[in-house]
Amino acid sequence: MYRREHLLHRRLAELSGSIECLGYDACPGPGGLLYNIDGYHEDYSRYPFMSRADWAYRAVVASAADVIASGGRPLAVMYSVGVELEAHALEVARGVGEAARDLGVVVLKSDYNRGRGSWIDVASIGSTSRPVSRKGASPGDVLLQAGYLGYGLLERLVAENIVGIDEALNVSGFLRRLPPRVEGIVSGYATASSDNSDGWAATLWGIAEYSGVRVIVEEVHPDPTVGSIVGRAGVSREAIWLESWEDYNIALTVREDEAEDALEDCGRAGVPCWIIGRIAEGDPQVVYKGRVVTGGWSWV
Repeated sequence: MYRREHLLHRRLAELSGSIECLGYDACPGPGGLLYNIDGYHEDYSRYPFMSRADWAYRAVVASAADVIASGGRPLAVMYSVGVELEAHALEVARGVGEAARDLGVVVLKSDYNRGRGSWIDVASIGSTSRPVSRKGASPGDVLLQAGYLGYGLLERLVAENIVGIDEALNVSGFLRRLPPRVEGIVSGYATASSDNSDGWAATLWGIAEYSGVRVIVEEVHPDPTVGSIVGRAGVSREAIWLESWEDYNIALTVREDEAEDALEDCGRAGVPCWIIGRIAEGDPQVVYKGRVVTGGWSWV
């Protein structure tokens, strides 16, 4: 599945002329700038328990997370939205503004359109001293997880009526969460990096495919509160965390001799980080406790 998606992304990049940015979460530009754009249609991205402000907040965070995963500090965002009602446009604007405030960025420009259903595109701009893509992981590197995962899984369980919404709303990060601010650690140490938008396994597969390596995962670190809720709901299969998406935690590969320094910098930044695996030679795939794993959102 992921190999087919990799080929699809390459074909789309060839057709659009964006082949030089293939493999980057955010594309390097002149003057040390990074650029990214993400788009969503509410039919595929807004749960019934999410307001349009929550949905817009998520879209801004998702775009900025790609900048951070590429080693950049988010500076500004712009957005374009299509909605049916003026009230919906106001709700989206509120969510964008709240996300920008929490990320410490400015909103430069907005564009409003009328249409059936709602959609939003968010473009982010950031700066970096060294852009990082998914392409540079090498055998012998270690795999780091920066930030907790599991919030996307919790959302899915609420949508499937396995977990109650009232319990989930008590979790900080359930509806709104920010990416770990590790842009300096990514630019300073990472050989490859990507954020968890489409699923933790999918994120790791992206690094495996673009770097041409095998990603060996030995453990995962969900948010402890989410882990307790999921466990009480009877969803105990450990590998389920590899399917959680839109958590915006970040995977980065680091040379083994620099891993401890990277972890110390995470501690100084107040970001939970762990060594969760390693990079090995072999066909591009993700292996968790001896078996190949998949999971997450995919075009194919």
